[in-house]
Amino acid sequence: MLSKEFEVIEVTKRVPPLYLIIEPTKLRQTKGIVEALEFAAYVQYLLDSKHGRLAIRAATEKDAQRVRFAKKGQESKATTILCQNAKLVKLIRDCMPEWAESERYMIRGKYSKSDKAVIFDLHDAEIYGGRKRRTANSGEPEDDDTGIEFEDPDETLVEE
Repeated sequence: MLSKEFEVIEVTKRVPPLYLIIEPTKLRQTKGIVEALEFAAYVQYLLDSKHGRLAIRAATEKDAQRVRFAKKGQESKATTILCQNAKLVKLIRDCMPEWAESERYMIRGKYSKSDKAVIFDLHDAEIYGGRKRRTANSGEPEDDDTGIEFEDPDETLVEE
């Protein structure tokens, strides 16, 4: 038996940035989200419409309102996962009436270890158009330091 002098070492791993792209009729979850949620087979989408926040939480097959997410063996292949659910996207977009219907928006999320979820503040969304981004509020162009493939030297640390 291990003595009381031992303590568990907190392990962290690096994952790509946690970007969510909200398109007119679908959600595009990038590799960072997939990895942070540990390639969960199912997720739940949670919406805080009062504060304009969205969470994507790992779920089990028995959880209500679960949505199929990563496929078994996808660990090495997945770069993005699409959720093509126009009703879900409409609920999210309805929280942000200032968003243009035809625009795509990109948001960087934060991982919550205690909730096993990635949380997005919809107010932080930027209009996404590939190599250039404009902030949703100002419309001013801004250099896209992430590039199309979302490579970013500022990887996110996720505690296991």
